[in-house]
Amino acid sequence: MLNKGLLLKEFEQKKASLFPQQNRDIQTAHALWHELCTDTSFLHYAQDQGLIKTSTNDMTFLGNTYTIEPTPEYYGIVAVDGSQIYPDKHQGTTAFLLNCASVTLWYGFKEKNATRALFTSAPHFFPEQEGRSSLHEHDLVQMVNIKRDELEWTTGLTGFYKAKLVHPDITLVVCFDGSLFFLSQHIHPDLSTYSLKKYTSLMEQYAQQSIPLMGYVSLPKSQELVELLKKYAAFKGHSYDFSFLTDTDLAATFLIPGTHSAVFQTHHPIHSMLPHHLKPHFFYLCTQWEIARIEVPGYVTQNTDILKLIASVAYDLAKKGNGYPAALAQAHENTVITGSDRDFFYQLLKEFGIQNKRSILPSQKALKKKFPTI
Repeated sequence: MLNKGLLLKEFEQKKASLFPQQNRDIQTAHALWHELCTDTSFLHYAQDQGLIKTSTNDMTFLGNTYTIEPTPEYYGIVAVDGSQIYPDKHQGTTAFLLNCASVTLWYGFKEKNATRALFTSAPHFFPEQEGRSSLHEHDLVQMVNIKRDELEWTTGLTGFYKAKLVHPDITLVVCFDGSLFFLSQHIHPDLSTYSLKKYTSLMEQYAQQSIPLMGYVSLPKSQELVELLKKYAAFKGHSYDFSFLTDTDLAATFLIPGTHSAVFQTHHPIHSMLPHHLKPHFFYLCTQWEIARIEVPGYVTQNTDILKLIASVAYDLAKKGNGYPAALAQAHENTVITGSDRDFFYQLLKEFGIQNKRSILPSQKALKKKFPTI
């Protein structure tokens, strides 16, 4: 149990170090960023060194802003989110559960009988599998993450095609909660190979249909532009600690609500493994409430109309949801797994184990948590 009184004292003692960034340092970073955007010698150097690239490969667009255009009169959004129950060694099993939901909302219809929403949510059970117990705990978690990502991508495709059957002529955008690009650098080689193969195969299906696709990252903590700023400081012979900065701190100096930044190629580790039309890109979009990071695959950046559509839909969804897309919020609500859901899952495992004369024995630690004694 948390001792709230002692925690309050800790906060009082350490309040001076709660927010280490100083206004002076932020102002220095802002001034240096504006200098960077007009320093052609460094921009050419950065381009030659591959430090960062815009989607046009023209670094002079680095500090540009773009006004977001109005959305189509009618459009739809397919929002996808997933959750999981990871394998728990204290439950005596490596079985796990995935839950995935899609929410499709259409905007612009005034007819009372028009279909405006579709909801799906389905659990996917993965029982014990030979060899899984020998995986390191970290790799086991990564394996579940890969399976969840695969399920989300498949659900997005299915949701798109189902929505097209309902309103075939209405513009449709598929949106994922968080980053589109999730391959970790610290992962078992076999899992990495499997993940990349699945990811490329599924992404290719989106690309073949030119499906407008984005990942919506709220309150992003990325530092790709900050890393470029650090390189520029070193290039100019300066030494600054910008570790407290995020890209949105820089974007706040040149974006206003209703605008977005240039489109950049990310330095994500998956970048070098993908063909050009699938390579990850991102831009920052300023809403009335925050600066969001929007991630898109390469084929989206190659089609100006799709790119403009995604920016306009992302901005409009944020407005309609008072800061965050309502469809994504609903998808999260439909997929979230509660503590009671988790208990129900393990109770089912136990009961089916008894029916099949297979005992699943939780650890003493798990039993002690369930039945505490003094």
